[in-house]
Amino acid sequence: MLTSVSKFLSVNKLLTFIMFSGVGLRLIRYFWNSGLYHDEVLLALNIARRSTMGLLEPLDYGQVAPPLFLLAANAVTALLGHGEWALRLFPVFCSCVAMIWFVQFSKRYLHPLVAIVGSSILAFSPILVLYAVNFKPYASDVLISVVLLHIYSKTAYSRVTLILCGFALLLAPWMSFPSVFVVAGLGVGFFCYHMSLKQWREAGLVAALSFVAFISFCALHFTIIRNTASSELLASFWEPYYMVSPYFSVHNLNVFFNGVRQSAGLLPHGNNFLIVFSILFVVSMIVGLWRHSRQALPCVTVLMVTALASGLSLYPFAERLLIFMSPMVGILFGHLFAEIDAKGRSCNWVALSLFLIFIGIHWSWNLASVFSPPSQQQAREALRYVFDHRKPVEPVFTVSPGGVFCEYPMLAFSEYYRMQGLEVPCQVIENLEHSTVIEKVKGEAAFWVVSEERIQEQIDHLEGFLSSISRASATGEMDTYVLDYFPFKGAMVLHLRVNGVDD
Repeated sequence: MLTSVSKFLSVNKLLTFIMFSGVGLRLIRYFWNSGLYHDEVLLALNIARRSTMGLLEPLDYGQVAPPLFLLAANAVTALLGHGEWALRLFPVFCSCVAMIWFVQFSKRYLHPLVAIVGSSILAFSPILVLYAVNFKPYASDVLISVVLLHIYSKTAYSRVTLILCGFALLLAPWMSFPSVFVVAGLGVGFFCYHMSLKQWREAGLVAALSFVAFISFCALHFTIIRNTASSELLASFWEPYYMVSPYFSVHNLNVFFNGVRQSAGLLPHGNNFLIVFSILFVVSMIVGLWRHSRQALPCVTVLMVTALASGLSLYPFAERLLIFMSPMVGILFGHLFAEIDAKGRSCNWVALSLFLIFIGIHWSWNLASVFSPPSQQQAREALRYVFDHRKPVEPVFTVSPGGVFCEYPMLAFSEYYRMQGLEVPCQVIENLEHSTVIEKVKGEAAFWVVSEERIQEQIDHLEGFLSSISRASATGEMDTYVLDYFPFKGAMVLHLRVNGVDD
């Protein structure tokens, strides 16, 4: 009986189940159709306001994205409009393809237990599922990493395959900026491995393919990346995630292992958890390099190249910017568990146990994402609430610096607002001087205010706006207003009406 159960629980069947589960989680999250988050709005405004060629120029609002990603998103929105469905279609497509591709790759090239661990990380990681359905290039970064991993792992190339691989490496930097780290890491790792075995032909092919990607990246750098304007706000935000001298400091070790943890899709659980994870990951790298160097060495060099870029202040080693490393981190982490059943006598049972462990780690988060709509920021919901409840004569204001986040929902759903006779749905108050605020709202029996609630500056600006109104009411410059507050995630909605006027 145990033999028949073991056959039923084969690694291949588990991998297939993991693959469909991962794709299913992404599609469910996509079909919830949640509102765009602030960063998505800023990138979406570039798509909506620019021509096709204009997308190849430096983007507004400090946004950066690969040219092919932008062109693909632009093509989809040209066909399907500017709603969230259309914007997120290409990222979710990339994420689902990456999931399917990695599972098929792992069945062919990886140890069965390494395949289970790596596929489970890609399928069930909250970070990967979350950003799979974001209008940002993180999902396409993962897809390009998986494709590159497959290309470099091949042991034989036909002429047609070699041409296709060269073409893929030519396009990779244009679809994924961090692919340069993946190419450099995989190239160095596989080149060193083949050279150590005196496999000159294979080493030469690795060098040639890497050179193609290098030339392509140089062209990308001198035509687009070099001209990209840097944002002081973004530079300040990511500054703690650069590794600085001395390079083996506690700060750098914390940045490195937190980044690896995030790439492995594990949510933070305190310092003790990070210490245990760090030890296990180091052990898994050592075991991988010792027992499965062909798989492990290239993955280690990808991590080292990315860490080096962080040490040179070229790339932050943190959060969603490291999602592209998830396939490599999954492979490395899997080697620790592969040693549990080194002889393969109970591989199916160990695989099932690992699968259940990774399901259990993220069970509550994944279950919540299936049965409840996800929401990072409710800009769309806040605006719709306002325009569903306002009277036709009530103006709507947004207070800077929260004005931009309202613009894309208003643009994407412009027909919705035109039906209400609104050509300019929101008036942005840029200048918060007392006289300017009073001039805007004086004489209004009631009005609405919508703003973001992400950073303290936005809250301070809104408090300044309300303070001006309160001061004017106290001095008799204008009527006294009654305030109603409606909470939304990441957004603030206020309704002010003259005291004594019915709501």
